[in-house]
Amino acid sequence: MSFLQKTTEPGKVSKKQTVGRFLNSELWGRINKWTHRFSPLLLLLFAIAYYGSYYRSGLNLGGEGGTGAVISQRIMEGQRPMADIFLGYNVLWFYPVVWLFQLFGPSYIALRIFFFALCTISGLLAYRIVWRVTGKPIYALIVGGILIFVPGMIFRNYMGLLGLLNMLTLLEAYVLPHSKIWQRLVWIAAAGATLALTFLTRVEIGFFFLLLHGGLIVLFPCGRKSSSLAQRIGIAVYALIVTAILCIAIHYPVYLNAQKRGFGENFLDQYREIPRMLTYHLQVYVTAPKASPIKPAPPAKVDAPAAPIAPVTDAVSVAKNASTAVDPGTRPRPPASDILKSPFPADLLVLAIYLPIVLSLFIIFGAGGYLILGLLRRDERILESALTAFAVTGSAFVFFPQYYYFRPDLPHLSEFMCSFLVALAVCSFFALRIAQRHRHARLRVLSYAFLALTFLDMAGYLFYADKKESAGTSAASHFRNVEFKGENGVHVLLRDSEAPVVQGIYDAIMAHSNAEDYVVCYPYSPTVNFMTNRKSYLRNLYVDNATAPKKFREMAVKEIDQFHPAVILIDNRKINGTESSQFSHWASDTYQFIRQNYVAVGTFGSNEVYVRPDKAQPPHP
Repeated sequence: MSFLQKTTEPGKVSKKQTVGRFLNSELWGRINKWTHRFSPLLLLLFAIAYYGSYYRSGLNLGGEGGTGAVISQRIMEGQRPMADIFLGYNVLWFYPVVWLFQLFGPSYIALRIFFFALCTISGLLAYRIVWRVTGKPIYALIVGGILIFVPGMIFRNYMGLLGLLNMLTLLEAYVLPHSKIWQRLVWIAAAGATLALTFLTRVEIGFFFLLLHGGLIVLFPCGRKSSSLAQRIGIAVYALIVTAILCIAIHYPVYLNAQKRGFGENFLDQYREIPRMLTYHLQVYVTAPKASPIKPAPPAKVDAPAAPIAPVTDAVSVAKNASTAVDPGTRPRPPASDILKSPFPADLLVLAIYLPIVLSLFIIFGAGGYLILGLLRRDERILESALTAFAVTGSAFVFFPQYYYFRPDLPHLSEFMCSFLVALAVCSFFALRIAQRHRHARLRVLSYAFLALTFLDMAGYLFYADKKESAGTSAASHFRNVEFKGENGVHVLLRDSEAPVVQGIYDAIMAHSNAEDYVVCYPYSPTVNFMTNRKSYLRNLYVDNATAPKKFREMAVKEIDQFHPAVILIDNRKINGTESSQFSHWASDTYQFIRQNYVAVGTFGSNEVYVRPDKAQPPHP
């Protein structure tokens, strides 16, 4: 016998046999049962303790928290969404914040707690999805804990929540088994309602999920032998009808409210224009390498989108919409070769940007092959595994364009990874099962390769994101121990280097304006308005070198002459990571106009504060 062969002495049990017996023992069954029973509570307690450790840490003057807060305040004051204020998203992105402020008053801390609550729900959804697919509560608990640990960019956590909620309802409605038919019918209704809420929050995300719904409904009649073909077709027809009815029924009262308040047509326009916008962008990406001399016209009647809100990433839109832009306003995507060139750990971000593409190809070809095999054999288990892989990966890749084409940075990548981490956890379970049970060596090798790349992607992303507060982690609490207190419940902890900047801006604005004055921030500092409780007349709170209209100077000067803002703040940072994205570069004429007609009272970090001449002398106490 070769020395390479493992032997077991008579009367002894191998380690593999010992582990196998334990996993099949009554004790392990009890552990799994109790883990499943208490996992939601454990995740909830972990979230409370974890988020409670840094819920007051940090204040991003150019963050979306300020956008949501300011727009919600203006809606509360009676301004019309879309008509008076550019939202960028649909109304349900802001209405919950409006309701929150109506209950507790405008409060930055309440807003943070609200979004941390959404992060907690996302962690619970992740647990439910992984447990339902794998039946492994400990594994599901780990995945749910990871989602809570790295929740994604705060104040945009609707994205992770929508991805996971659609993922769960789609799996339960069209893929996973149910003992009673009424359970499936209820889940189909839940999936339809979730789709409607998705549309009301982000229209373009709703259209992407609509395609996923349609694909799963079409494939549903090809399913399990436990029901007749006629019954499966009937359920698919029921799904089409119920989904359509629920989408209309849930939208109708929102539309009536919009019509009553005078923005009904604006509300409907986004459902007409966004498909055109998506088609336009797709056409540009497909035809751009060909350098065709005939360039497609951009879609009409669409407001210039804000960088954190909707993408303008192609050269055509930049050329047509920008005033003096040198390059696209979105951050340039680093080349894949930077994985080998960038210093550690920056290369981990580049790796995390590109690896999902490789992993998705593994899933598409693997699940596609299993789908064909399952259809040919009419094998329920194979079909279920293939459709599950497609459903979870599709639910995650709905958010892929947001970071890959629009803004390939960690904050937007973290939104995608909320759903993609769950998809990888599910697909890794299938890959490990194939590697352990399949006889074909090539399939085992491919399965282990997928597992290795998955581990590399997840480990690299988590290691990098854990150290960055832009991924929503506790890194926000690092070295923040200086208290700052502003208006509207802004009571936060800042770093020693941040506190003088924020305090200086706050003091300058409060000293040279009152509650009835306008304060305008270019290109994007909405939190300044919220923390000082000062109004802004800007319809769109964001502008940069890609989204600024050609006549930006004329429009800005006209508004200044009309509204006479008491204070104008200019953040002269490289908002898109390039020098040409500095306000003083792409809007140099507007910048000079402000400098000539307003009085500079201070520079705080990259922020320059200018006040109206009659406000230059602060009032006497």
